[in-house]
Amino acid sequence: MTPVSRGLNIPGFDLLNSPLEGTNLIEAGAGTGKTYTITGLFLRLLLERRLPVNQILVVTYTVAATEELRDRIRRKIREALEACSAGTSPDSFLQGLLLKVPDREEAAALLRAALLDFDEAAISTIHGFCQRTLHENAFESGSLFDTELEPEQETGLIAEIVQDFWRRHFYDAPREWVQYALSLNLGPVFFQELLKKGRSQPDLKIIPRTGPVVFTALEPFRRAYGELRNAWPEVRGEVKQAFRDPGLTADTTDRVAETLGLMDAFLADKSPAFPLPEKFEKFTSGGLKKKTRKNWETPRHPYFLWCDALQRTAGALQVEMDRHLLFLKGAIFQTLWQELPIRKRRRNIQSFDDLLIRLRRSLEKAGG
Repeated sequence: MTPVSRGLNIPGFDLLNSPLEGTNLIEAGAGTGKTYTITGLFLRLLLERRLPVNQILVVTYTVAATEELRDRIRRKIREALEACSAGTSPDSFLQGLLLKVPDREEAAALLRAALLDFDEAAISTIHGFCQRTLHENAFESGSLFDTELEPEQETGLIAEIVQDFWRRHFYDAPREWVQYALSLNLGPVFFQELLKKGRSQPDLKIIPRTGPVVFTALEPFRRAYGELRNAWPEVRGEVKQAFRDPGLTADTTDRVAETLGLMDAFLADKSPAFPLPEKFEKFTSGGLKKKTRKNWETPRHPYFLWCDALQRTAGALQVEMDRHLLFLKGAIFQTLWQELPIRKRRRNIQSFDDLLIRLRRSLEKAGG
């Protein structure tokens, strides 16, 4: 096993001589000897600190790893007991440990006691340890005795919360806001994916904390659209002529019918589309300027100025909607942290994350 030492001059972990008190953070990949190191530390705690097996906590991630650890530690205790009897061992660690033990008979007695009491050894998964501790201290932790561990049901509850959240914030929302959300794929799935990043972190800080946004630019946007739509039938011919101006590039003058068709389609609905279509820029002063030949004057028409006005109000509305989306991204977490515990208690279920969080909170209490 190797310590976390990228760029640092830190010696490797010394299993036989490293202090048993304090904290050691060790970086170890697959096959680097994690289990061997843990079994060695377990033996040292038995013999050097004279701790009974039920006072040594060993946790890992999976049930399979737990069973392997339990088996390896038991076998190592037996090997150490045999080494005490023989006075030597082919295992370099056990041989070094024998040299550190002042009284081999006492060491053998400690090892025999450890084997007899090994069923009491606290070797489990992280979540298994948390669950057992909460159950054994149910009164102090406020845990219900018959609470079921149902991590699969939590996913369903989160989906329910997201659906309720979506209905509250989108079903009666302005049409333009819903169009904006759909253009960004901001459906329930988006919020469920967002929650995966922090749903198990109730201490997560939302920055910045914002409130819901009132769309003050919505009415100006709708008015500008209405003016544009009402004027279009009367000015369509004039705009057509403007797009045939020789000062415009060939790709513009050759596609006048197609360009006018874009505006026909855009104005077909009484309500405006949002965000504005990408090709709407063709009808703005800025868009026409981009298509004007060098040393030629850009065609002018009042209708292009009305399109500029709609583009400006759309930009202001876009800013407000971006801010409102930022608010919703924070609000979904606040909603989850408030609603999920309530719904779980109603069904008397908990998840793996709940075990960790509840144990931590219990330990943080006075007398924990």
